Amino acid sequence: MVENTFRVKAYLKVFHKIDTGTKIGDCELGFENNRYFLSKTISCNLREEAEEKGRRRINQVLSTLCLYTGVSYRIDSYTVDQICGDEPHLYTSNLLIRSLTLLPIRGEDVTKAEKTLRILDKLPNEKPAEIIEKAMNYFLRACYLETEWRSESFLNFYKVTELLAQAYRKEFSQAFNEKLKNTLFELNKNEIHTLATQTRIMRFMCEQLGISDEKVSRIVKLRATFSAHATTKEPSVSEEDFNSCKILSSNSLINYIEKHQ
Repeated sequence: MVENTFRVKAYLKVFHKIDTGTKIGDCELGFENNRYFLSKTISCNLREEAEEKGRRRINQVLSTLCLYTGVSYRIDSYTVDQICGDEPHLYTSNLLIRSLTLLPIRGEDVTKAEKTLRILDKLPNEKPAEIIEKAMNYFLRACYLETEWRSESFLNFYKVTELLAQAYRKEFSQAFNEKLKNTLFELNKNEIHTLATQTRIMRFMCEQLGISDEKVSRIVKLRATFSAHATTKEPSVSEEDFNSCKILSSNSLINYIEKHQ
């Protein structure tokens, strides 16, 4: 049986003008039917398999680019075209045409995103990969909600940092106990758990990832003002605090990915 080749396209609601070529990683940025799209060529036997692989890769590319630009890239629709192989024919979904928004993008952002994608491509399917995927989803959701639901966007940016900090909890406990043992006495697990505050763990994570922990205490205190239950009154998040949380989550995730290359 001849292996087929498909081109999976994602038509974007929001696009960036790019002056550094027509590719981001192994995906092509193109323009047709008055729409910008990102496409991925897949070689496999079945259209369904091509669509699944294409969607996953395109979403990964857009999520990685979002990590550096802080802008969510929304997709209107997908098409899957069979371009060669056994009895090639065309599959095309209906397009939903919407107004377009121009946003600037710097060439260095594309270069950084491609570097991160190369690291993700080589990352073993183990615990760090699971953490990164979950953190990326939080970050993407936060960017998506930024202009619509600011408090929920803040919480999702916070979840990125919180998730990555928990990945260092064991190392923190060992280092914390060792430090106290040299000055006072050795602590048991319950005592360490009591002293292992979210602020201390996040600061430890920042130290391990080589990023500033200057805003950690403020961000953790602000997070604590959010109720665990539904309420009609949400805490007010200033622009400065919001941006601090967003920057901390972005830098944490980028450096965590690079640490596992």
